Amino acid sequence: MTDLLKIASEVATHAVESGAHAAAASNPVEALATGFHVEVEKLISQIVSILIIFGAFRLLAWKPILQILDERRRKISDGLQYAEEMKSKLAESERKQAELLKEAALEAKRIQTEAQNSARALAEKSQADAQRKAEELVTSTRESLELERKQMLAELKEHAAKLVATTTAKVLQRELNDSEKSRFTESAVSELQK
Repeated sequence: MTDLLKIASEVATHAVESGAHAAAASNPVEALATGFHVEVEKLISQIVSILIIFGAFRLLAWKPILQILDERRRKISDGLQYAEEMKSKLAESERKQAELLKEAALEAKRIQTEAQNSARALAEKSQADAQRKAEELVTSTRESLELERKQMLAELKEHAAKLVATTTAKVLQRELNDSEKSRFTESAVSELQK
């Protein structure tokens, strides 16, 4: 930075000294050009060259560059529009997903409630079936016991009748006829039933 300041001060000093010599000349532009050591013919040729280069640059490079920039601007605009569309679609998708999750949760709760009700009904039915079967078993057991009791009584009567007939025959020391056996048996059975 200090080097630039030194160069600038030297150029200004040189210009001031040259300006003093040029003050003698009548045209201030010529004086300035002489003070900065500018040659007008070279300056004009350089200006023309720069204008030709600028025109060629504008013709050959500037328009294609502007087209490329316009194309990039359009692509960026399309990309931003696409991003906005995707953002709205994503928001819609998230909203639908939230709805589906909510519906699924409600459906799961409904199924759980139905399963609990079904299980409760099945348990009640099973309990009722078990109770009915137990009652049937008790009833059939009672009937079976009653049947066995009747069979045992019949066997007991028959056995008792035989015993009474045998005992009576031995006590009387004679053989009983059928009417006597029947009468003694009936009398023994009536005594057993009391």
